[in-house]
Amino acid sequence: MLHVIVHPADIQDRDGGILLLATLFGMYPFLRKLFADGGYQGPEFQKALTKILPHLETQIIKRSDRAKGFEVLPRRWVIERTIAWLNRCRRLAKDWENLNRKALAFLRLASIRLMLRKLCMACTRFRRHRVRCFNGTGGGSWSDGSLHASSSLRLCG
Repeated sequence: MLHVIVHPADIQDRDGGILLLATLFGMYPFLRKLFADGGYQGPEFQKALTKILPHLETQIIKRSDRAKGFEVLPRRWVIERTIAWLNRCRRLAKDWENLNRKALAFLRLASIRLMLRKLCMACTRFRRHRVRCFNGTGGGSWSDGSLHASSSLRLCG
């Protein structure tokens, strides 16, 4: 998770997205692409986005008009999966916090916990692979032992 804002429920996601992107200004200059769902399409969002971050390309992920029932949308599942991982923390499952800064703090703690868990699992896999490769059975190759980390935001550099 690169950046989060907790705002009142009377602010739409589209308006909250502009607020979030306005606070990102200059923090992540390597970001080039924003994946967003259909709720973020429209001239207001595009105009505000080009004013705030003109170099950021936006790709709206839309559901097909011909689709019936559930359909997996490209890139959308990444966000839904990450939200599901964060909701495993019981403190985030319900809105218990009375202050936005407390909710933001617990969301950041859950994100740190998630990222540490992913990094530790990748490190363990890397160590197992390294031992297997250098005990005479793998020929000494490091090609599959690379470490990859992913972010929960779908802003791509």
